Amino acid sequence: GFGLPALEAMAAGTSVLTSRNSAMSEVTGDCALLVDPTSVDGIRRGMLELDRESDTDRTRRRTQGRERARRYTWARAAQQTLAVYEDALADGADPGGAK
Repeated sequence: GFGLPALEAMAAGTSVLTSRNSAMSEVTGDCALLVDPTSVDGIRRGMLELDRESDTDRTRRRTQGRERARRYTWARAAQQTLAVYEDALADGADPGGAK
């Protein structure tokens, strides 16, 4: 999926550990700790790193995560989706799939 669970976690001020092999890095930016999702050891190290974060780093990550999550709104998603449809229709695309 797009990353709604990660955004919801960041909006709630929760530290996020997620995949570096997907769009998640684009969604979370440097607000999440990114790991190789196919590496059990990498996931373990990431979890330990988050657990051992200093209070300063944890506060910074939470603050930045909340700020980043605020950029993603339903209104913005709807506007961008509408723009994609309008561009497609302007290019002569038939909403039914034929040109």
